[in-house]
Amino acid sequence: MFEEKFDVDEMLNELLGEGENATVEEDAKPEAKTPSEQVVSAEATVEKTIDTTNINLPAKVSNTLKQWVSIVEKDYEFLVERVKLFYSAIGGDISEEERWNRAILDLKSTFSVRKDSKPKAEVLDFEGIFYAVSSLRDFAKDVHDAAAKLVATHGPSGLMNDKGEYLDTREYFASGKKNSGFGKPIPEHNYQVQLFGIARQPDESEFRKCVLTLRGPQAAMLRVGDGDEQRVHLKLDTLCKFVAINKAMDPDNTTYTLNSSVNTYRTGFIPLDKPVDAEEELKKNFEFVPLNGLLNWAKKYEKNYNKIFVFDADIKFIDPKTYGSGSTRVTFEDVSLAPGEFGATAFIDKNIRFNATKNSRVRVFGRAKQNEYPKGSGIISPQVSVYRIKNLFDYNRSVSTEDEDVTFAEWEQ
Repeated sequence: MFEEKFDVDEMLNELLGEGENATVEEDAKPEAKTPSEQVVSAEATVEKTIDTTNINLPAKVSNTLKQWVSIVEKDYEFLVERVKLFYSAIGGDISEEERWNRAILDLKSTFSVRKDSKPKAEVLDFEGIFYAVSSLRDFAKDVHDAAAKLVATHGPSGLMNDKGEYLDTREYFASGKKNSGFGKPIPEHNYQVQLFGIARQPDESEFRKCVLTLRGPQAAMLRVGDGDEQRVHLKLDTLCKFVAINKAMDPDNTTYTLNSSVNTYRTGFIPLDKPVDAEEELKKNFEFVPLNGLLNWAKKYEKNYNKIFVFDADIKFIDPKTYGSGSTRVTFEDVSLAPGEFGATAFIDKNIRFNATKNSRVRVFGRAKQNEYPKGSGIISPQVSVYRIKNLFDYNRSVSTEDEDVTFAEWEQ
């Protein structure tokens, strides 16, 4: 499975599935809870910009970088800054020499050359703000389930190996890309999650929308929180510095489509102390959709998994019962709805934490698709998948319109 010259990103993609063309769909239901205490790197979550100006570069490291200039076609100063960044993100009880050696290896992995001699996608520096995270999805489970059905129907010939492992029978992906895992055992897990926000490169003054896809075990271990939470890998609504591969720019040049590199996990999401208004940038870059416009949004974007909506609405009802794998039914309403017009209903995944009542105004990030309910009725409404609920404020109403308040206490850290 592995090539003679190891490329860390390539190995991850080979192990974990399709790679750059894989997408994360809504309604993801992870099988296991995300570990809460896993730390990407000790230095990656400090609440300040890493200052590398006072880090002295050893002569041995300097000489190595000078030799690399012509190989990787990068300026010496660029390589120095990057190796210092990797050095700063390495912790542990190790010697200075071992720390610098590890930093050199981390830097080297961003410029490794694949067996076919095609240059590796460049890992770039970005700064941005993330507002929402999709549900975690294990794509290997979907492939396992499909393979199990094929074996049950047609028998194991050509579908399983001698070890009893299911084989990937997809020669091509739906995107048309050839599947490099065709005929190989299906990996045990292929975790993927998407981060939605805004980003810019160091030489840009304006932000663009961005969607960053994380893959592998690190995606399952990612711990996300609001801006005031501690000990998280990624703080929402907070300007941060990170590295990623720029896979593509959308046709209208307004959205970065980013892939994670192994170095995305090594350096983490580092909070920056810069005067950027997260609320202002959100409203500038994202479309706020009124509830009576959700069906039109679904018709236009339900197959585009890089798109999310944002709406501000009141909670009309929180069902005290749970459904399916522990999800909760919540109904939203806003002033765009006419009297008697039904609001938007969503089943909130049990892993999405929020603290709200029917007296709350909330901001909702998510996706929607068209849904016929009841089946056969011809009535089409938007089915909402929520990625995040942010409590904006609570009303203090003296007259209640419901018999009982149902309150969600915040989940344990």
